[in-house]
Amino acid sequence: MRKLSGFLVFLLIIAFVFGIIGCDDDPSGSNPVDEFAQYYAPTFRANNNGTVDVINPTQHNMLLFRRGALINSSILGGVRAGGTAQINFSDNNDFIVGGYEIIYAIKQSEYETARGNSNIDYSAMVTYRNNSRFRITLQSRYDGNFEYILFNRSTDWPMELRKNSIDGEKIAFLARGEGYHRVYSGTSEPFIGYPAWIAYNNLTRAITTFVPTGSLAFGPQTIQPKTTPDDFYFPSGGITTINFDVEIPFATIVVTNNAPLSSQSGYFRNAGNRYTPQSSYPLITSGSVESFEIRSTGASMNLNIALGIMQDIIVPVREESNPSIQPTIENGWYYTVELNFKASGDPDDVNDYTAWLVKAQQINPTQFVTAE
Repeated sequence: MRKLSGFLVFLLIIAFVFGIIGCDDDPSGSNPVDEFAQYYAPTFRANNNGTVDVINPTQHNMLLFRRGALINSSILGGVRAGGTAQINFSDNNDFIVGGYEIIYAIKQSEYETARGNSNIDYSAMVTYRNNSRFRITLQSRYDGNFEYILFNRSTDWPMELRKNSIDGEKIAFLARGEGYHRVYSGTSEPFIGYPAWIAYNNLTRAITTFVPTGSLAFGPQTIQPKTTPDDFYFPSGGITTINFDVEIPFATIVVTNNAPLSSQSGYFRNAGNRYTPQSSYPLITSGSVESFEIRSTGASMNLNIALGIMQDIIVPVREESNPSIQPTIENGWYYTVELNFKASGDPDDVNDYTAWLVKAQQINPTQFVTAE
């Protein structure tokens, strides 16, 4: 009996030790289960089949929310520190034709503590559409010892701040009329901040970038993060909120790749210079639709789609009515291009492809451009 009682005591001690070890992952010591682990699983909301890729180069696990209330039911998914995750919007009723969403990224540690009052680390407007991809890279706006404060003076349109060029890294997203948007930085080195006002265009089914018209000082500003931060107003030249008319200084060209083979994926180019589509994925894959903002100088352009592993099949993008002449595009217009491959054609023969440029419609901001 004594030997049996001693063995039972030994088992109880082992169970107690493992019980303590199992609680180490829980700060409260009351529940060893991570309630947020489910959101990082690829199968959550079938995110493994999602079309929006989220890259997280920060050192923080990030939860991703739909715009609106910061509650568990608004969580779209999660992306681990240093990882990449997908977000699925196929349950939205406009997924086939295309739509947009504004998403928030919040540190898990922040949400665990503050819940609905959490600070939003990063926000962005993303688009989704069947067979089309979109990619964003998160930043943590609360990391670093230096900071600056941004103000979007437009009461109508959200604004992105881009680094060192209008096509540069997107470092901040401000809602309509948003002010006191603090951004922290790990360095005090100055950079040029380019404002880009954006909205979703119901005609092109893409995000549209535009600038104010008239005499407003809407251009870039030199920003230097400091320990005592400076304020930066966009447009500059005042501190009050403003309304402005919209100018669209580029043409929007939507390219559809109808070629059936993966080897028929390609790059949209002017001569040998590749364009990067709105999605941030340069390659137009078979079956996909990509949107490009291309600024016209009024001169003709050698537009083409380069196909194949070596991009040595160069399909000219031309107007069908005059295929021998390089086309001229106009800013403020919406164009379409469909890459088609002849039935029973030779994938290596450029003559078996067509890519006709169609001038579809002038973009009317008051009718087609929307933002919420």
